[in-house]
Amino acid sequence: MQIPCKLIKSARMLASRLLKTHRKAGAARQATDHCVTEFHPTIDGTLLVVRCGDQSLSRLVTTTRYVRPFACLHSWMKECEAERGNIEVKMTPDHIDIDWQVDTIPQTLRLQHVDYQPLATTPPLSPVSTRLIPALAATSAAVDRQSLRYALACVQLDGARGTVTGTDGHRLIRYDGFEFPWTDQAILLPANDVFGSPILREATEVFCGVIDQQLVIQAGAWTLRLPLQAEGRYPDVDNVIGRLSGPTNRVYFDQRDLAFVVKHLKRFPGDDPDHCPVSLDLNGHVDLAACGDEQTRAMRMRLSRTFQVGKATTTSMNRHFLSHAARCGITDLLRFGDQQPVICRGPNLTYVWQPLAGVKLPPESPETIQLDTTNYEVSAAS
Repeated sequence: MQIPCKLIKSARMLASRLLKTHRKAGAARQATDHCVTEFHPTIDGTLLVVRCGDQSLSRLVTTTRYVRPFACLHSWMKECEAERGNIEVKMTPDHIDIDWQVDTIPQTLRLQHVDYQPLATTPPLSPVSTRLIPALAATSAAVDRQSLRYALACVQLDGARGTVTGTDGHRLIRYDGFEFPWTDQAILLPANDVFGSPILREATEVFCGVIDQQLVIQAGAWTLRLPLQAEGRYPDVDNVIGRLSGPTNRVYFDQRDLAFVVKHLKRFPGDDPDHCPVSLDLNGHVDLAACGDEQTRAMRMRLSRTFQVGKATTTSMNRHFLSHAARCGITDLLRFGDQQPVICRGPNLTYVWQPLAGVKLPPESPETIQLDTTNYEVSAAS
């Protein structure tokens, strides 16, 4: 059975993200032997399945079929993923041989058989917007994996509202406009790093379904099976979003300015590792500013293509929230008053966070580094 090396590389990249999620979940053993590679004969050929804990990914790799399933430890993929051409998998009753070539020199790995699991039943899968993959990636990045009071380690997929939501108690991200096959419930999916993979983002078709407390997502040729959290209380995020009305300020972002923010906001000064404050100074212009310290100078960035409506004011925030919101595709920001949550909006997107208190603007000084986005060419964020 021959498998393209580039497919092996993709499988290992996805599996490494599953393993990373497995470790973040507090798995006791953290060695790569948590991942097992299985080969299952199907009516269409051989299905490659990589299991990592109770998560798995799979895809059809060849039309060749073996008589029975077999499995080995997943670590072999690292040896041959960088090579070109194909690898050949040979199964005997005693062992499994993986053969490939490096500069025409034959290479072989001999692996022992390990236990495999039978293929699980696949539920009926319904088409869903390809926006689901980036939505799950963004919301998975905004959870609190250590939370005990609420199910903040999870992303909520609400079938009735058609929303995907993630929150860590300090910020909240919600995507809407989805049509899920579970229309009568909101399911809780533990946050997963696998959705950040460009392999899944490139899928032109996405399908999903739920069976036996598992979410099954088919993105292109790859199929993910991820466990759901059966119990847990999720915050009333509708109350947070719905109770705000009558904004005092509205900022309309230019996408080229946001691209500049994504690229350069991390260079702003700041010595607070927990909050990394930056101030949004609405003074007739739209500026981002941060005070310096003993080793760095204060900095002010003018978003010259961006404009705002409302009174002159300042609001401070965690710069990581603003940068992430910019990458997610926000178009405007609403401010509702001192210490009221800030809401950013974009197409089918709501991003909310609590402003920071006690953050000072840098004083007027010739020492302050002044940036103006019109002086720099940065492509608009996609």
